[in-house]
Amino acid sequence: MDEHGNLTGKTVSKASGPPSINLRAVELGIQAIGATKAAAAVLQSAGYEGGTGSFDPAMPTDLKPDFAISGSFTVPNWSGRFADSGSYLPGGMRLLQPAGINPMGDTPSNGKIEGDANCFSVHAVEDISLQAPPGRHFQEAPRNIEVKSENIAFTARWTLNGDRISVHRDFVSRFDKPFCTESMRKANLSLLRKISDSYDATVSFSSVDNLALLTDAISKSPNDAPKLYQRGTAYYDQRDYDRAIADYKKAAALKPNDPDNFTALADSYREKTDWARMLQNANRALLLRPDDEDSLAIVETSVSAKPGANSGVLCKEAPEANACTTGFPYSSRGSTPNGARAAVLSKYSWNSGSQVMT
Repeated sequence: MDEHGNLTGKTVSKASGPPSINLRAVELGIQAIGATKAAAAVLQSAGYEGGTGSFDPAMPTDLKPDFAISGSFTVPNWSGRFADSGSYLPGGMRLLQPAGINPMGDTPSNGKIEGDANCFSVHAVEDISLQAPPGRHFQEAPRNIEVKSENIAFTARWTLNGDRISVHRDFVSRFDKPFCTESMRKANLSLLRKISDSYDATVSFSSVDNLALLTDAISKSPNDAPKLYQRGTAYYDQRDYDRAIADYKKAAALKPNDPDNFTALADSYREKTDWARMLQNANRALLLRPDDEDSLAIVETSVSAKPGANSGVLCKEAPEANACTTGFPYSSRGSTPNGARAAVLSKYSWNSGSQVMT
């Protein structure tokens, strides 16, 4: 990434043996519509908005065992993704299936595998590296992944060297028949999902870098609630709870119906052992999102850590009738706890007369 946050890179897709035939067909398609138009289409389909690029000329009629297509690209404003909650490591203009994806037929999202499918014995390798913009650094490398069964083996090895982060993926599949049986596909389903999920591993800039980027963005758009929330989280990660609270409060004022703002405030006040405000904001979050597990966990751990300290007025009215900004609520309709809240409330004694949790 350059100093303006634009993503620039070069991609090389290479295949040997039968897969090289497919790659040659791709090259014929590129030549048919043009190198720059094809690059823009590939980038658009991969989710790189505004990306531009071009493929280098290749000779698909050259019948050597290996065939490769290379190209370069630019995607504007990419660094902002790493200043938020992080981003996957971009794969550029991939022309081949990512290593380890669907080697035993399609993997349905609902997990219902039916019937046999074509299987291929392959060895696929992918190397991706990304350099941070000048003055920026990545927080840490994702954890390595290793998956292995009788038929497949996959590894993803991450390295972080200075301002450059890299991943090396290696996939091998071995089959002695052209078809994978339904039982074989089901037996490997959890491993194939683990491989697929590994591509979603996120990387982000260090918290100091995040703060600089977010502060710059907020100076240009001071009413950007998501950015205020993200900066609050960056402050929280640095244990600067006062600044985190200030940003969460601004985000909550701009988006008063977003329960995440109040959950974050509750968590921050818990760290400051401000039990009353912790309960107040956990309550607001629960009114907006019943059975909010994060808010329930905040209250439960706080009560466990400080018995008797968390007292407040109980909310017994519907949220539209009473804002109920104090205390920890019963169900939003009536006085009976519901769902996950019941599991927490049942652990503690409640005095409905004095309306104080003990």
